[in-house]
Amino acid sequence: LDILRYFAREFPTLFMLDYDEPRLNAFRPQKLPVEENGFTEEDLIDRMRKIHVQAAIVVYENAVKKRVQISQETLLAFLEFLCYYNATQPNLEISAERRWFESDFHEISSKNWKDRGLAEKIFQAIQPETARAYAAIITGLLKYNSHSKAEEMFRKMKEASLKPDIDLYNAMLDAAWQLRTDNKERWRYCLQLLNEMRDDDIQPDVQTFNTLLWTLKSMRFWKFSPKHAMEVYQEMLHLDLEPTLATYLCLVEIFFNSRDFEHLAEQIISRLRGKSLKAENKQDELFFPKIMQRCCENAQSVEIADCIHEILTFENNAACIVSFQAETVYYENYLTLVARHGSSFEEFFKYYDRFVPRNYSPNARMFRELLHLVDSTGSYEHLTRIWSEMLLHGYVTARNDDLLLELLTLVTSDFAASSAFERCKADLAKLSWNTYNSILNSREKVDANVMALLSLVSAQTAGNEEEAWKVIIRSLFFALEHTVVQVVGEEVGLAKERVQGKPSVDVLEKLLSLLNSTDNPVLYKKLQNMVESERKQQINDENFDSD
Repeated sequence: LDILRYFAREFPTLFMLDYDEPRLNAFRPQKLPVEENGFTEEDLIDRMRKIHVQAAIVVYENAVKKRVQISQETLLAFLEFLCYYNATQPNLEISAERRWFESDFHEISSKNWKDRGLAEKIFQAIQPETARAYAAIITGLLKYNSHSKAEEMFRKMKEASLKPDIDLYNAMLDAAWQLRTDNKERWRYCLQLLNEMRDDDIQPDVQTFNTLLWTLKSMRFWKFSPKHAMEVYQEMLHLDLEPTLATYLCLVEIFFNSRDFEHLAEQIISRLRGKSLKAENKQDELFFPKIMQRCCENAQSVEIADCIHEILTFENNAACIVSFQAETVYYENYLTLVARHGSSFEEFFKYYDRFVPRNYSPNARMFRELLHLVDSTGSYEHLTRIWSEMLLHGYVTARNDDLLLELLTLVTSDFAASSAFERCKADLAKLSWNTYNSILNSREKVDANVMALLSLVSAQTAGNEEEAWKVIIRSLFFALEHTVVQVVGEEVGLAKERVQGKPSVDVLEKLLSLLNSTDNPVLYKKLQNMVESERKQQINDENFDSD
């Protein structure tokens, strides 16, 4: 998306033909004014609507110079505008992916409040003082990391007999983590604010309870957090306030390491089943990925995961997962849970075929998880399917040497010794050749151990002795830094410079054991001498290191 915006910005003539109807300006490249001459109240409102921060500031300054009167309503709106953006032009083209990685799903800014800036000057100029002006300046201070000053302004507001609204109280509750350093003091501060809300006759809303739960989530390692979280949740239900997905997200995050987690997950499923859901903020968007992740980490049953997925797929609830990253986290953990706790690999691949590639593209982490499960359960016959999927999704290139080594080690050792190996020989032979060709075409350097193990698979499964010989010769001679020309008289594979390091001598010896010494005793002897030389060199190196 960022690349597309770059081309639209740098080469606008490529997009002259525009047939879109209706024309949506929000999807057009944003052009900031080069020079600003506006000075009227209407100009100021227009610049704020377009989020042209610097232009709005210039319009306001022009209006002051020309003594143009601006209504208090517009002045308050301008103050809110300046406080929200900290009098700085925002980057309106940050992609959803970048926001996902850069944020902790809170609206936390790395920028600091502009002390004694235009926002504070306008705040001081607004007379008489209003609760709305105080709310604007306090929320700006909180957003841009001036928490102590925000608390000071909040106290001044109370002393001026101005009553904060529910949104400002919620913002102050949200800042408890930064305003106090001790968890006990943080909770005491939250209770103090709740008492002040009661004295001001302000009824807590859903956001109030969610903010309290989010604060307790941040303090989840405090021993009293689970107890207070459940008290907050029960009070919320007592007041007939409907919990949101953010409510359940906080509970999941607080209790995921608790022995009560399974009961909590069942309660949440019971309350959400058959309901149409909507993600209204970032915390809501995180619910489905996080609950599936915590169920996976907490070793919950496949049945619970299925119930969560049933809720997600009810009516239009899938729209609650709004980003590619969230979708990846959700389905990766769903499939991992099924793989770990399902009844069989056959069951796992039923789920896999449902979601791949429609909802999820497997990554190296998923394939590594499957290889570990194969190794721990002894289900080696499924290695052919896993290898095939790795080929399909591009994970058998030189860039994934470590993953390839793990796969090939399993195939050439435990799998080769199992009864299922004989039945899978034809498939393994095809996979090894396809993998070799993939490496050949990638034009990247490859670990010599990968080539040696791949040669071993080919030798163990090849029906054509000549083809197996070719692969074996490539690996042995390239790995031992000789040229293929010296042995077979013609180039048959990778350039020598593309093979990194040397393969394990154990693997080389396994390769030699598969060669038929009677077909070409001279060549066999030559290869044998080279392997023995490598073995001696390895022993000498080990002795040198120990000295």
